[in-house]
Amino acid sequence: MVVYSGTLDLVVPTPATINWIDQMQWGSKKSYVDATRRPFLVDGFIEGYEKQGGNFSMFWVLRAGHLVHQDNPAAMAYILREITNFE
Repeated sequence: MVVYSGTLDLVVPTPATINWIDQMQWGSKKSYVDATRRPFLVDGFIEGYEKQGGNFSMFWVLRAGHLVHQDNPAAMAYILREITNFE
């Protein structure tokens, strides 16, 4: 499962998304909880952060609101490449 959130989203704020994830239960949750959040870069610029563990991934997207694909298309392209393994 993949979840992404624009850090400027006023409709579904990132802290609310994180709280929702904290409340969820799944088999490999410990792997996700223990994982380190790390930045992801596109063309040398930090576009956001990612945390992956087990079968779950979360992406925090900088400079993006509710419409991540419009606000930060470079980050959205990175996320799509990551989840589809498309080069």
